[in-house]
Amino acid sequence: MKYMTFNNSCSYAGVANMLEDFNIHIEDYELAIEMKVPFIFKYDEKWGRYISGSMLQEDKYFNYYLQKLGLRFIENEFNREDALIFLHNLNNKAMLGLNINGMHAVIYCGTENGKYIFLNNRREDSNEPKYYKYDFSELRKKMNQNVAIGYIEKDIGNLRFDIKEEMENSILYLEKYRSEVKNFCTKGHDVSSLKWAMNSLFRALFLDVYSMMDIIGETELVISIAKVRLDYLNAMNLNKALNLSEYISLSELNKIIDRYREIIELEISNSSYNDGYNLNNHINL
Repeated sequence: MKYMTFNNSCSYAGVANMLEDFNIHIEDYELAIEMKVPFIFKYDEKWGRYISGSMLQEDKYFNYYLQKLGLRFIENEFNREDALIFLHNLNNKAMLGLNINGMHAVIYCGTENGKYIFLNNRREDSNEPKYYKYDFSELRKKMNQNVAIGYIEKDIGNLRFDIKEEMENSILYLEKYRSEVKNFCTKGHDVSSLKWAMNSLFRALFLDVYSMMDIIGETELVISIAKVRLDYLNAMNLNKALNLSEYISLSELNKIIDRYREIIELEISNSSYNDGYNLNNHINL
């Protein structure tokens, strides 16, 4: 079994666990690096926030790695009733999210004695059970109204996903992010606005990027992020209206963004898929 080793990596551990059926053994952090997600930073319209790393969970990111193995991750969305029927008729493992102390990715492994069996993607030192077992009624309650179910199969097509453009666009998103963070931090905000920004702005850098820099061994950057994050959390714990620039160093924050940009640019220049890095050819933010 493969375990979760970094923040919000249940989907990555899930794909790693499904790959064992193909005799492919890879850890969740190795999968993330192979997928190049540490070097992708973007704004997600659906969630309304900036994301990176483990929050990049679309099938195309998994397929960037899987296509090299002659495999493909297929994800379909069902309403709850159709999802239950689909699982009942499925003969292979599949990944989906269930409401287990929040939304959590698990692996469907079939049925046993009238129960649906799910492998729990968890940390190795967790006290959580290895498997969750639910009858039809229990499982139905654990599902959202709409359910995405993903599975891996041998790729018989010629669809190919090139990660290069996503990485190049990350530079543009990162500069837009820098500007938005500066504008937010230099103005006073009430508690409600500060809490909104915690998820929509600061989570991307303080959690998503932090975790990714940790798994690729960028120790100095991890330490720098942790220091600014601590100041930020201390300010948030005051639970009052404030101007964040009076509590965190915008200079240090800019240095962090500069270094992260350098890491992305270096990955682009060192990678075989680079055929001319020109920001003017990409998205207009």
